[in-house]
Amino acid sequence: MLGIPLSDRPLFRGWIEVLIRRKPDEPDTITAAQQASKALSEYLAAQIAARRPGYTDDLIGYAVRVADESGAMDDDELLGFVRLLLVAGNETTINLIGNAFLDLAHHPDQRSHVAADPGLTANAVEEVLRYESPVPQLCRTATRDVKRHGVDIPAGSVVVMVFAAANRDEREFREPDRFDVNRRIDRHLALGHGIHHCLGAALARVQARAAVDAVLERFPDYALTTDTVDWLPSGHARGR
Repeated sequence: MLGIPLSDRPLFRGWIEVLIRRKPDEPDTITAAQQASKALSEYLAAQIAARRPGYTDDLIGYAVRVADESGAMDDDELLGFVRLLLVAGNETTINLIGNAFLDLAHHPDQRSHVAADPGLTANAVEEVLRYESPVPQLCRTATRDVKRHGVDIPAGSVVVMVFAAANRDEREFREPDRFDVNRRIDRHLALGHGIHHCLGAALARVQARAAVDAVLERFPDYALTTDTVDWLPSGHARGR
């Protein structure tokens, strides 16, 4: 959709892997992430520049055209927008799909329900999003003074919004630590909320449902080769 050449996809996938796996207590990973970030930005800047002589029929070309004709974004904002679409639309869906297969493997009784009734796949994906949120937390900056639950949050404060905790809130979900593909889920925060709702939410859901259906149709009783799976060393990505 973005228009990234197929031959270049291993490049940006490699940069994203380095960006996600940075550890605050390991300076080498921070340095590597900074280098990967610079390389990714330079690559995307070149992609944007290549579309200016004649707008291409892809998402980057469309964004460039809108920015140029409306003035809604300067070059830095345009680069940030394209970069967000590429990074956020890549790592998060990968982790959603991976988490789905692991959660279903760890709960074979729930997996058998989905395998027997593909109509449950959509709800199972929502339960994975709730139970194992691919983005557990993000930071927001308060634009004005607010008070929540007796806590004063001054304007300009950086607040960590922990979506994973909200999705395990017992006031919202009965037995929140139980994985249940039949659970009625009216809402969750795994894909954000309001003006911060994920732009790619519909696509991520379609991709996850397709992956679960395809695997369970062929391998309804698949098993993990190991019980030891390492979580990503990341504060904002939940995956293995």
